[in-house]
This record gives sequence, structure tokens and C-alpha cells, in this order.
Amino acid sequence: MVKHSPILKVSNITIKVISAYIIIQALSSCKKETLIAGYDNIIFDKTINKNQIFRKLNGSLEFDFGYRFLVIEPNQKRSNNLIINTDLGGIKNMYHEFNSQSFFINDFNDRKTDTLLIWISNFDGYSGKGLHIKKYQDQFKVEYSEPSDVVIQNKKKDLIKIIESKLMLNHKCPKINDSIFGYVRLKMIKNEETINAEGFFRSKIKEIKF
Repeated sequence: MVKHSPILKVSNITIKVISAYIIIQALSSCKKETLIAGYDNIIFDKTINKNQIFRKLNGSLEFDFGYRFLVIEPNQKRSNNLIINTDLGGIKNMYHEFNSQSFFINDFNDRKTDTLLIWISNFDGYSGKGLHIKKYQDQFKVEYSEPSDVVIQNKKKDLIKIIESKLMLNHKCPKINDSIFGYVRLKMIKNEETINAEGFFRSKIKEIKF
């Protein structure tokens, strides 16, 4: 009768364990996060709030466009340095005065969601321009927004082509009342108009119904 060596038994077990580990690692490394249609991945940088841009923003006050649902506190510091450049048939415009707000939303059934909205705009209650950023988990979608109280009947759907979008945030899992710092860049074409937007921003997160 042939006796198996104890060392050989241990070696066989060890090999099986190592093999199983390698297979698991290989499978996990092949697994990629699926992007939601129209979304991109967020870049997270905990030190972005140390950028000297925010120190410069402390030297001026936040813009108040008179929108009654957005309260600007006395001596509230400027929240962003966003610049939006547009070009429509050779007619160029630049916009650089915006305020920022961010909030978690409740759905129409008053259920809490983990979707964070960041609005950087100059909306005054009637019209405006700006960026709307939607954060869901580790992904984002940024849109150029031109809100207006003017209703256009039978308006054709805008043709949008995103050339580049980028979002950096200091918080991966922000909570209500956290201060969020970030950087956004957007290059796109809307119908015949070219839009280039870029800038740093900051905001204290709130929760509202939407």
C-alpha cells in the first residue's frame, strides 16, 4: 500500500486555493462598471478644495439674480468661476456671472433618492443660462441649460452633440449639509451653436422636493 506524503497533500490543497484565488481575481478584474447612457465617470479628488481658485473666490460676493427661491445670504462668498463661451454663426458671447446650488431630490412620491443635482446658472425666475449637472453613484451627466418662462408651441427637439465632458468632485458619497467642491468642463454643439464651458465651483448640499 502506497502512503501519500503529508507534504504532498498540503501542497495540493495550497495549489487549489491559489488557483481559485487567481480565477476570482481574473474575473473581478474583467468586470467593468456599466455606464448609463449619456453619462460619464466622475473623477474624485479629495484635495480639490485646496485649489487657489477658491481662495480667490473669497475675495468677491455671490451673484444674486433675484430668483426668490434661491436665498443668497449676506456676505456669501462667490461660489464659482464658470465661464461659458457660445458661438452661433460667428456671433460670439461670453457669460461669467453665475451662482451655484446643489441638492438631493425627493421624487414625486416624496421618496428620498441619492441623486445629486448641481445647478450653476444666472436664472432670475424668467430666463437664464448655465449648467445642470446630475450625479448618480460614480457617474454624471452635464447639460447646457437655457431655462425660460416663455412657452414655444411645437418646438423641435434640439440636436445635441457632446464633444467632451468632465467632472471632478471632492466627495464620492456626499451627504446633506456637506460642502461639495468641483471642476466641470463641457464642449458641445446644440443645433448650430457651439458651447464651451469650464470652471470650478462649490456649494453646500441641501435636500428639496423636485
